[in-house]
Amino acid sequence: MEVGNSDSAVQRSALIFPADGISARLVSYSIKQRSEGDGSVDFYDYLPDLRPWLEPAFLERDFADFHVDNTPSNEWLQSENPDTWGNSCLYYTTSSKLPVNQACKDVIKSDPPTERLFFRGDLFLVKHKGSLGMGHEYIDTPEAMVDITAKVIKKMYENESLEKKLESDRNFERELEKHSELPSNNCLISFKSTRVCRTSASGNTFGHRDGCNREV
Repeated sequence: MEVGNSDSAVQRSALIFPADGISARLVSYSIKQRSEGDGSVDFYDYLPDLRPWLEPAFLERDFADFHVDNTPSNEWLQSENPDTWGNSCLYYTTSSKLPVNQACKDVIKSDPPTERLFFRGDLFLVKHKGSLGMGHEYIDTPEAMVDITAKVIKKMYENESLEKKLESDRNFERELEKHSELPSNNCLISFKSTRVCRTSASGNTFGHRDGCNREV
């Protein structure tokens, strides 16, 4: 199995959809303590170290968090395979520093128009127990997640989730700029309120790194 950083004592397996279009496979990644140089995507203490694959766009990574189980209410993320159940994070980037992901193009079975955002560089699925930032634990990702991950990639593209996420980030930055001129206490309260917001949606929703759930 490919190893990202063999110096780390804590290793877990992730599912990678390679940018070069080779079939999805498992790779071994390290779990590291968050530092200032890791950006603001993972706002909790420990995170998967995907830097060996995502450089030079590691700081531009993002993720969508989703849950798989066997309940009918879960609709298209329903699965009868217990190995696939639980919480997963799909790490990706749309950075122009990296090439378009050929494996993801194979999933949607078309070439995305130039005006559309699309997955670039390697894409990773990381499984975890518990809620992110609340004592979560990273666990090994099984190869059985390939088909479900492909469904998520396809759904995100069809519903323009990458574009929606970009617009949400821009709105978030504009709100921060507005509050930067307020007294520090008010700014802090507003910032926390924004980070834990929940956006209702009639369809399936994914959690994103700012704490908001959005339709995918």
